Amino acid sequence: MKKLLGIFLFVGLISFSSAYAFIGGAAKSTGNAVGKAGYVTGKAVSKGSVIAARSTSSAVVKASKATASGVKKGSKATASGVKKGSKATASGVKKGSKGTASGVKKASKATASFAKKVGKGTAKVTKKGAKMTASRTKKIFKKIF
Repeated sequence: MKKLLGIFLFVGLISFSSAYAFIGGAAKSTGNAVGKAGYVTGKAVSKGSVIAARSTSSAVVKASKATASGVKKGSKATASGVKKGSKATASGVKKGSKGTASGVKKASKATASFAKKVGKGTAKVTKKGAKMTASRTKKIFKKIF
């Protein structure tokens, strides 16, 4: 805010001096001073931005190199860890699958025998239910007709 206020005051002074100047050279000299100051400021900004850009890019390059080497080292270690882990897992799966297979066989036999027993019982109940339903419908039809 102070900078903006200063700029407005500066612009106001320039306009005031150009409007009330008795000598035309006063306005010209003020304009030249402003022009030169702007040129110097522009140069300083461009030089500063170039220096900042260079230093930033070199820092980025250095950081990317360090990260790349870190990734390489990390990936090697991870790869060896994965190899060792996969071997152990494979042997564990082999051992586990044998045990599971025998368990599945035993369970399927027991389930099959139970299903046979239940199926026989269900068939008997269904026959009785069908007989009862048929006799009831006969009685109802006799009453209606």
